[in-house]
Amino acid sequence: MLEDLGHVALSASSGQEALDVLRRASSVDLVITDQGMPRMTGLQLFEAIKKEWPTIPVIIATGYAELSSNGRHLERLPKPFSEADLETKLAEVITKTRQSERALSTAAAPRPHSP
Repeated sequence: MLEDLGHVALSASSGQEALDVLRRASSVDLVITDQGMPRMTGLQLFEAIKKEWPTIPVIIATGYAELSSNGRHLERLPKPFSEADLETKLAEVITKTRQSERALSTAAAPRPHSP
């Protein structure tokens, strides 16, 4: 679906493999993970990604309505989802990321001194 929407997709069959892909890849703009994976849940992968790459947005696709965020801002994509649902969630997350980057850029810019 990602490629049908015009994105380049890298795949991994486990959370550890996803972390390995992130370490090898020159640029990853976003991670989409399933909550239910062997040996590492999507939430555990989210935590690992945020420790090493705090600015990469992560979307957790899940059929578990009770997935607890424990105060974290989690982007969720409820399963099952359509290509249109995926496209909408991607646009939402990309917009939020760009707004956050602009806010950080503005906050970091030097302020002019008044005479």
